[in-house]
Amino acid sequence: MTSQSTFKFILIITLLQLCLSDVPSFKTNQPEFGDILEFPTRGPCRIKVASHYAIFVGDEKIPGKKEEDNIFDMLKYEDGTSGCAFRHLDIKENVTVNNYQDDKVRPAKADVIAALIKMNKGCGEWSLANTCEHIATSIRYGEANAKCKQKGSLAAAICPFINFFSEVKKSLNASRSGHAAAEAA
Repeated sequence: MTSQSTFKFILIITLLQLCLSDVPSFKTNQPEFGDILEFPTRGPCRIKVASHYAIFVGDEKIPGKKEEDNIFDMLKYEDGTSGCAFRHLDIKENVTVNNYQDDKVRPAKADVIAALIKMNKGCGEWSLANTCEHIATSIRYGEANAKCKQKGSLAAAICPFINFFSEVKKSLNASRSGHAAAEAA
């Protein structure tokens, strides 16, 4: 192999690696107020099963938050119930800031605080259409969304269908609201 063909080979491999890598933009490890934190959840043998999402609140004073709390997230409890709450998390290397929709929407701090206060009063029960990622994106961006990156998991397999039906439900609700407004007029 000549040096020119070796260079081309290395260039092609590098470009392929960049194209195929699954590293979203807006990833960092320096959280600021309102950032979406992503960290792995582990299954048997410490294998990454999925990602968990939370909102970083830091030292911000928010009703319902204790001084030591630094995140807000949805948890599923041992008794099968679920809910959202402020809590403390030791920020470690495996926690990543992942504001993956910031290229579309940049949230205002006041909007994030208002959403946190509202969600702290009740965020609903956990379901495949109301996960920790849905809660985090709803708080940061004003609309629930899930990118469903749990490759090889049940969630990854059915998430596109859940997102589709969520969009259909939104459209139906908007349509019903429009009909109700027309009838009232």
